Amino acid sequence: MRRTWCAVLLGLTLVATAARADEATWREVDLAIAARDYHGAGATLLAILDDPERSAEHPAAWARMGDLFAENDLPYAALLAYARAAQRDVEALGPRLDQAIDLAAQVGDEAILEPSLADLPDSLVPPLRTRAAMLGARHRIRTRDFEGALGLLQGVSTSSPWYARVQNLRGIAHSNLGNTGDALAALLTSEAADPGEDPDFHAMVVLNTGRAYFAADNFLKAIEYFGSVPRESLSWQEAVFERAWGHFRIEDHAGAYAALTSLDNPFFSDWYWAEADLLRIYALFMMCKFGDASRGIDAFIAKYTPIQEQLQANLGMRPEEAWEEAVAWMTGGTPRLPPAVLARFRWEERFSDARSAVAEAQREVQVSGKLGTPWSARAVPLLAERRDSLSLEEGQRVLDRAAEARTELAEFLEGIQLVKLDILQFETDLYTRAAATGQLEFGDRIGRLRALRKRKGERSWPFEGEYWADEIGYYRVEARSDCPEDQPR
Repeated sequence: MRRTWCAVLLGLTLVATAARADEATWREVDLAIAARDYHGAGATLLAILDDPERSAEHPAAWARMGDLFAENDLPYAALLAYARAAQRDVEALGPRLDQAIDLAAQVGDEAILEPSLADLPDSLVPPLRTRAAMLGARHRIRTRDFEGALGLLQGVSTSSPWYARVQNLRGIAHSNLGNTGDALAALLTSEAADPGEDPDFHAMVVLNTGRAYFAADNFLKAIEYFGSVPRESLSWQEAVFERAWGHFRIEDHAGAYAALTSLDNPFFSDWYWAEADLLRIYALFMMCKFGDASRGIDAFIAKYTPIQEQLQANLGMRPEEAWEEAVAWMTGGTPRLPPAVLARFRWEERFSDARSAVAEAQREVQVSGKLGTPWSARAVPLLAERRDSLSLEEGQRVLDRAAEARTELAEFLEGIQLVKLDILQFETDLYTRAAATGQLEFGDRIGRLRALRKRKGERSWPFEGEYWADEIGYYRVEARSDCPEDQPR
């Protein structure tokens, strides 16, 4: 019995000694990095990471490898090392988690941390917990776990500097769950709490609020919010299109047509706006402007048939090829995929961030090679793996969008032929009725223009097709229905 107790005590002593040895090792590594003894620190960390029997220490080792990379102009490699640590144990990062989140924003790759933060340890406290929760919630939203996202975003104080962004994420989650009342409450709270320091975030909140009102069938408020998205925002064109739908849903077809005029100009000619072009044709049809609608159909077929054919011929490419196609086009190349489909990726924040991250990964691979040390060489596979992963993921998104456009265009081009038949039928009915009554009034457009109430500092004249880039979005369009009062629409 005495021997057994001695053995147990000896075992406890050995465990305690090992724990103290681990703490001493980390202390030595931290001091070596602080003293710029990078070779000594790197040698110790590599010995741990290359020993499978020390796997329990790997998270802490990766955290310190991140410190080592960060000290040597390798911020992306540092982020990837921190992400490796977080994948195994978020708590191993300790206060480094804050730095990791900063680095993720800096290099444009917050997604690398998001999966590890979808479940947070209780040890995290505000404000770090709030920042981590936002990234974790974004991952849950991307994977359509909206309830899980809401769970992560609970209990954030109104005094938090991230409160407005948390409420925006809550609004997105509630919108996807169909909880329009809760979504509006969260989004309106976000708008009120937003300090206004980030114009892009403000525009996104306004756009999301407009969408929530639209989902709630409050089209007048939706129109108001869509119209409030600043013209300088990357979301402006989308807001214009969605505002047009709001007008259409309240049967303000003239308003829908007028809104869409902002997208119908030479500066946006290489964008894919098939649904917007179709909506413009429907608005003209509903206003009995059959000639304009018919010409719009012909223009739609002429514009989008070649695009559909180009999509059909080139959708067999691999995701990495699609990535290279998109990036090459953005730098002046000629792509096999239609520029109309690629155009939105040029201005999309996510794709832009991916391009920046891939470029940074390439730069750091070169820096690692110049350092020429075993520990700096460990950064190369991390960077190459993430570079290739991003290229594959974003290339697949390009292909998915192209495939969606191909399917959509097939439906649109088939359906628009039926619209043309409807136009011929309604136009025939209109002229038949006019022959019986002796009246066919389409209005005096120039006289109506001249009759507009004059405003100080404004001049009005018939539009003759001249566009100025700095005036896009400021043109006012006066359109009225040409249908007789008793003509069915």
